[in-house]
Amino acid sequence: MSGVGPPARKPYKPRQHPRAPVSYTYTRLSEAIQTVGTGKVVNIYAVVTDFEQPRKTSGTDNIATLTVVDMSYSTPGMRLLFFAKDMDLLPRVAAPGDVIRIHRLELKEWGSTVQGHAKVGKNAHYLLFDGQPDGPTEPYAQSSPNFTWEEQDMGFLRTLRRWGATHPLDPDGLRNKGHQYMRTIASMEDEEHIDVYAKVLWVEERGEGGAHRLTLHVWDGTDARPDYIPESPDDETDPYLLPPSQPPPSVLASLPPLGTALPIVTDDNVPLAALSLMPVAGKWYKFRNIKVVREKGSLRGYWGKSTKVMALGEGERHVQERLRHYAERVNGPERITDEVAWVQQRYSVTDHDDVPFSTLREVLATPAEVRNSRFRCIVRVRSSWPPRTEDLCVSMTSLDDALRAAVEADLERGVCGEAPGDSPRNPEGVSGPEGTSRKRRRREEWVFRATLTLEDPTARLSAELFGRDAETFFGGWSPRNSHQEDDGVDELRWKMGLALGQATAPEDGDNEEPQQPRVRDPPWLVCCIQSYVPDDPSSGGLRCYRIFDTKLAA
Repeated sequence: MSGVGPPARKPYKPRQHPRAPVSYTYTRLSEAIQTVGTGKVVNIYAVVTDFEQPRKTSGTDNIATLTVVDMSYSTPGMRLLFFAKDMDLLPRVAAPGDVIRIHRLELKEWGSTVQGHAKVGKNAHYLLFDGQPDGPTEPYAQSSPNFTWEEQDMGFLRTLRRWGATHPLDPDGLRNKGHQYMRTIASMEDEEHIDVYAKVLWVEERGEGGAHRLTLHVWDGTDARPDYIPESPDDETDPYLLPPSQPPPSVLASLPPLGTALPIVTDDNVPLAALSLMPVAGKWYKFRNIKVVREKGSLRGYWGKSTKVMALGEGERHVQERLRHYAERVNGPERITDEVAWVQQRYSVTDHDDVPFSTLREVLATPAEVRNSRFRCIVRVRSSWPPRTEDLCVSMTSLDDALRAAVEADLERGVCGEAPGDSPRNPEGVSGPEGTSRKRRRREEWVFRATLTLEDPTARLSAELFGRDAETFFGGWSPRNSHQEDDGVDELRWKMGLALGQATAPEDGDNEEPQQPRVRDPPWLVCCIQSYVPDDPSSGGLRCYRIFDTKLAA
């Protein structure tokens, strides 16, 4: 019929079928290995012993790697690789010992080992649980908001938590010879690749535009070994050869007083998008494959393309071991150094043996509001300025007005120059008032002026040595024009060489020249250091450091 079209179609509605609950079968790791090469996928529960932060691959994917174990396969553990287009989908394990559930994991052969591959979001999914026996049953991380949960899941979770709590989960031992690379900061050597458990104390960030370079200052409570110093490299004569990364006193005050802070520098610029994945201050990590070198006398680590990092909780066994060792140090009678032998042979004495030792980190951390404070430290003299012994004494006329005024004030009250009650020797061989007057005039015209770079395992600083304190340091040696007067200059040169590790103490009657080795090994000296802010307005309020009441014992 005209004007009548076909009947309108009803919109299609698929038939609704009731969905049966899905029940999964879980496979032990030892059995899962048998599926290699079959193309089959497995579901597993396992305990995480090692993990790395997610990162980009050379292609378009992102990757995260884990090592897992269970009761059937605890040595050497199975390495799992998770891939995802979105980095937020990758697993971020909170701590070793946590439990992971994985659905649709494929096992593949890689060389002589078996690896698990999971393409998150496309096929595979995971849940992450706290590994503590009394931890919550809800996962703290998951790849999908929807997941199944059955009674058997609770059983697997309880069983693995109990097993993980009693089983030594040592990823270094599990990874065959991986433990041979594990170091403490105290055991690190030059030019080696190492793994280390350490806490990030502070992070430096430098960069412009879309990429930054980071320096992570990490700490494990131990002291880096002292190094031998090249005899006369050009840069060793500069007393201001200090680490460029000393944090401000406000940061120093929050740091532990003992233990070397090892800088780890990123090898390449870190994209801004990846900064959130880098280690942060205040947390413990396991760093893998860090290259350690000595630069300008200090250990430095380099973060390369093969470097991996794993976040750790403070309850993790290796962290607890390091914290326990540190607590024993900081509360023990020998608070400063791991190696008491460093100071068993005293090369210096002070007038303040009752004062407890401090580290240079504590000296540098002097609060800004404290204008004057004093410390007793164990240090090495890394370098001196001026480098030539003959230049240690300077004419009063060469001093700036502020320093000249300070020296003259010291002379008037007997602090710099002759001390009251002294019986000065007469180096010129002139007896009577004329000789004493000539010596006094000479001492008023010449004064010690030196800067020593001091170091200990925690820091370096430059300390002034001048006036009466310098005379005390050198055993009463009087300042003079050393370029014209040879009397006693060899003695002064020998004492300075001893402090720098250039000389060894001669036997009685032995007048041989000081030994000049190719490298120096400065002795450890007990030294009193004053931290102060000069009253002179021209100083700009900058804090200075000065050696006082310290005498070389040779």
